[in-house]
Amino acid sequence: METGGILACIIAGAVAAVIIVLTCLHFLAPANYPEAVTKFSYSTDGGVSYREGIQELNINQKYYLAVEMQVIASKDEAKQDISVNIVIPNSDKVSYVLSDYAGPKVEGVVDADRNAVVYQFKVVPATAPSKFRVIFECMPVASGDYSIQVEYDDNVASSWDKNETITFV
Repeated sequence: METGGILACIIAGAVAAVIIVLTCLHFLAPANYPEAVTKFSYSTDGGVSYREGIQELNINQKYYLAVEMQVIASKDEAKQDISVNIVIPNSDKVSYVLSDYAGPKVEGVVDADRNAVVYQFKVVPATAPSKFRVIFECMPVASGDYSIQVEYDDNVASSWDKNETITFV
C-alpha cells in the first residue's frame, strides 16, 4: 500500500473515532430538565397549624394535607407546561382549596387500581417561580401504610417525584 493510501486510512479512522466519541457524549450528557421542589405538611387541628412528617393518623379522623410545589427551569429551557399528578390514597370525601394556584379548578379522578384519588395540575416552570400550595381535606377509611405521591411528567426528571408514607391506625 502506498503512503497516500495509508494516510487516507488513518484520516478516515480518526474521523470515525471523533464521530463515535461525539455521539456518545451527546447521549451521555445529562438532560436539561427543570427541577422541582415539593413539600408535604399536615394539619389535624382544622388547618390552624401545619407540620411536616406526620407519622400516624386515626382512621375516620379528618386531616388536611398541604402540598407545596415549585418547578424551576434554567433560562435556556422552553417554558412548556408541566403536568403534575397528586395521588392521595385510602381517603374518602377528598376536597381541596387552591392556594396560590392560578390555574382552573381541578377535579379528582378515582383510580381504583391504586385505591386513590388523583388530581392533575399544570405548572409552568420559570427561572424564578412562585411556590404554590394546594390544601386537601381528607378522611382516611382503612388502617395501614399508604404512600402519598407527587408525580411530575416526563419533562421533569423522575428523581424529582416525591413520595411520603402515612400510617392510618
